[in-house]
Amino acid sequence: MMHKRNRVALLAGCVGVAAGAMSWLGSPSGPAAVLAVLAPGAQTESGTVRHVVDRPGVGTAYVVDRAGSDTLSVTIHDLTRTAPTEGEVTNPAISESGTVAWAEDQSSIKLWNPRTDELSTLNRPESTSAVFSPAFLSNSKIAAVGSQPVAGVPGEDDGLNNLFEIGLEGGPWKPLTSFTGTTTDWTAVRTPVATSEGDVLFVRVHGDSQATAQPGFELWTTSHGGKRVSSLPGEMYLAGYRGDTLMWNAPSEACDDWGLFEATADGLVQVGCGAVLADPLQGVDPDLDVEESPDFAAPPAHGQGDVAVIVGDFASERQAAAVEAQLRDAPRQRVATHDLLPQAVAPGAWVVVRPVPAGMSPDEALKEVRLEIPAFAEMAFIVSVGG
Repeated sequence: MMHKRNRVALLAGCVGVAAGAMSWLGSPSGPAAVLAVLAPGAQTESGTVRHVVDRPGVGTAYVVDRAGSDTLSVTIHDLTRTAPTEGEVTNPAISESGTVAWAEDQSSIKLWNPRTDELSTLNRPESTSAVFSPAFLSNSKIAAVGSQPVAGVPGEDDGLNNLFEIGLEGGPWKPLTSFTGTTTDWTAVRTPVATSEGDVLFVRVHGDSQATAQPGFELWTTSHGGKRVSSLPGEMYLAGYRGDTLMWNAPSEACDDWGLFEATADGLVQVGCGAVLADPLQGVDPDLDVEESPDFAAPPAHGQGDVAVIVGDFASERQAAAVEAQLRDAPRQRVATHDLLPQAVAPGAWVVVRPVPAGMSPDEALKEVRLEIPAFAEMAFIVSVGG
């Protein structure tokens, strides 16, 4: 739910992305590399596919956002299972050891080992009313954003956020930031991204609820007790790393949604389309349609057809078709453009799309494609195509 006070959508936590030929990766010794949903908000018979994350060499996870309780599909080391979730699921994260974390109903962080089926719960920090956006700092430590009450501010308004960390071996949550709020001044913490040094980069959004001016956006780090790195020119959010390069999501007219940007010495360069940590601008929340669409409240079992392997970007249809010809024939495999998949393919680009068949995990499908076309293996990614 987006609260009127902070004017920004609740964002998922600590992920990277893949878009066309772009792969937003954590640094080799640092945070997880993750593949994000490239057609975010896609409506399927099963619900809305969101928050597709992939940690290379470990596994993948994605949420099917439904009216009512959501589902979380997880593949760890070729073992595919449905996580034991109850309620609204957001922000899945995967540790190097294969532990899966997610926020559930914004009331707790769940930790689950898919191999042993061990499930544990991290209750939200005592000073908070909600918790979300978990990010593994290591196999034994996790950070998350907590929403804290402010005197004089209605409970449904998200007036103050701070980052917290906790050791998974036990102990209390410890604050990583110390922002404060008043009845008019609010602070939101969004898009936390873990670094290889164990710190967290994040966007701070702040403003005055009685002012007509737009809120301010700033890049912060938790290092040295928390400090501002720089002011930002407008609404934009972190989108993980590509190698050592920080990536960003910002609104894009060309994409009619979030654009994906790479930070360079000459400024931001757009490299694709699609939401990463941000929820899609054009997305529909199934939970808002329960009364209007009662049949949608009990969707059929989710099939892998909502997820595909994409190979690209290519500069021409001829190049994409030549690569498609090297792949074995597969149902609904095709060359696609921005017109066919506007939130997955950048304008003027072509890609090859192979839907993941029922009964096969996204990881398995990705490996299969990369084995068939080894010369283009680094251009193959998992995406959501909405069936």
